[in-house]
Amino acid sequence: MAGDSCASSNANNVGVVLAGGRSSRMGENKATMVFAGEPLLRRVVGGLSTAVENTLVIGPEPLQPLVPDVRVVPDLVLGAGPLGGLYTALKITTAVRVFLVACDMPFIQPSLVRAMLVASANNEEAQAVILSDQGRVQPLHAVYTRACLPAVERALSFDDHSLRSLLSQLFVLTMDAEIVRREDLRGISAFNVNTPEDWRSALRLAAELASSGDG
Repeated sequence: MAGDSCASSNANNVGVVLAGGRSSRMGENKATMVFAGEPLLRRVVGGLSTAVENTLVIGPEPLQPLVPDVRVVPDLVLGAGPLGGLYTALKITTAVRVFLVACDMPFIQPSLVRAMLVASANNEEAQAVILSDQGRVQPLHAVYTRACLPAVERALSFDDHSLRSLLSQLFVLTMDAEIVRREDLRGISAFNVNTPEDWRSALRLAAELASSGDG
């Protein structure tokens, strides 16, 4: 039943998959595209669900049949992009920590997700826990705590709704590179597919992982 795995509840950690984007560069709805035998959204939800207590999808209600065991909730604020999705997650749950990902990340590594949640729990001052590769931040593979809600609400009142701008207003913990390498040896957890070329690369990688027994 939809909602059994939603984020109500008193779960400390909630996994949130953002699926409200327009997929303009892909040319079709990424959430519904079939990846390795299942809709991409279902794959991402499945990967994230093994690392968190509850999972929630922020996106249009017609996506519900793709993930029947997970609650799909429309954005409370339209047109605000991922920032609006984070706001929705923080408003409709009581979770201490939200692990935010996009619906186009087919290789989420649950062990890395868990390590990031542990890092957040062990650093109470941190309002966000992020990955950074040579200075490139991954705001859509990150932990956000309830403490960042006031900053999210302020950001929504301005024209700049980017998560990177939000992070500049928060106390942020960057994951130790050694831990990241240990938990995500191939460096693929935050790999996302924005374009047809990305999609082809992801399919090749999935086939490689399957043949090696890592898929």
